[in-house]
Amino acid sequence: MSGVLMKRYLILTFAALLPFQALSIELKRFGKKDFESPVREFGVIATKSGYFPERMFAYVGEKARFFVTSTDESPQCFLLKDHNVFLSAEKGKMQEALVEFKYPGRFEFYCPSTKFKGYVTVVERPGTKRKIKREIASEKKTYWTPKD
Repeated sequence: MSGVLMKRYLILTFAALLPFQALSIELKRFGKKDFESPVREFGVIATKSGYFPERMFAYVGEKARFFVTSTDESPQCFLLKDHNVFLSAEKGKMQEALVEFKYPGRFEFYCPSTKFKGYVTVVERPGTKRKIKREIASEKKTYWTPKD
């Protein structure tokens, strides 16, 4: 009888510990990711009439991931010259590129074959706000005026 109880005890112990082991494997695979800087994602669609969206916005120090696709069968592309990015935009396929914006400016993306273009505007992240020293508005200032 003790052999049967021992088998049941081992089976129950193994069944109880199995989820913890599976959890540890999952934590290794899907571990917490720490990003040095935020990643901003942009989905860009190349159409017959141009890019959608044409204007995008990011802060200095951010990384931007561009996902580019097309709605048309004709060959189109996505070229971000200042950051050495060239992606072909094909219907039904998604192309991807990661860019880090290190300095502010207005960066043009375009396609030489279709002459479509758009802009990514990169600005400095706003710092801490400073209080401006103001004078009391109700005090009347005296000004010197010449007397005749």
